[in-house]
Amino acid sequence: MLQRLKKIYDTLPKEYMKFLRYIPDTVLFGKSYISWQTKVSFDKSIVDKNLYDILVYARENTMFGKEHIPTNLSISNAKEILESLPLVSSYDLSTNLDYYISQEYKDAGAYLTTTGGTGRNPTSILLSNESFGIEWAHMHHIWSFADYQKLKDLKLTLRGKSLKGDKLIEFNPVYNELVVDTFKVKQENFEIFLKELKKYEQLFTPPKRQNTPQSYELKIQIHLNLFFERYPQ
Repeated sequence: MLQRLKKIYDTLPKEYMKFLRYIPDTVLFGKSYISWQTKVSFDKSIVDKNLYDILVYARENTMFGKEHIPTNLSISNAKEILESLPLVSSYDLSTNLDYYISQEYKDAGAYLTTTGGTGRNPTSILLSNESFGIEWAHMHHIWSFADYQKLKDLKLTLRGKSLKGDKLIEFNPVYNELVVDTFKVKQENFEIFLKELKKYEQLFTPPKRQNTPQSYELKIQIHLNLFFERYPQ
């Protein structure tokens, strides 16, 4: 269902879909988002217990876990057992996915997607339908420390997404973000990129707790210059 909705969204002109930015998070991200809003925690004291729960689940629901995770698993030795497990490569997943995925999601409750593929070919993986809401609950919890509000704060998103035609930037009303095609933005078209970005200047919220005033344009230029220095095109 999620994949179908994504295909429909990708084919429609974004200028007619600005109303989507007003969809409440609880509707957009689903039931798992609602339930995980109160569960998100970065308390170090629960790391070992969470790791133990994951390993128990993997042993009970995957062929990989049944073969490699011992029955003497406990909270105290969970890290040691994790370190002893064989490494899993993208080639392993692409050639024998069923061996690694949970039997709970083989027939329903999951969708097929791919990894980003940075530096290699994208790898097919299976994700629970609930993972979408869980991931965003964690992200919004982290961003809340910077007083982030989805409807109010426009995000500039740099990820491995190719935009149609010659577009360098595209507004995504669902997440209230500007998506940058990082495959196309280069040093030689950087001025064009900034001009495109400037069209959305009124949508950017002034930075909070900023000691030295800087325009968003200058900040982006600094960060992208560092990017170009590190990864020459």
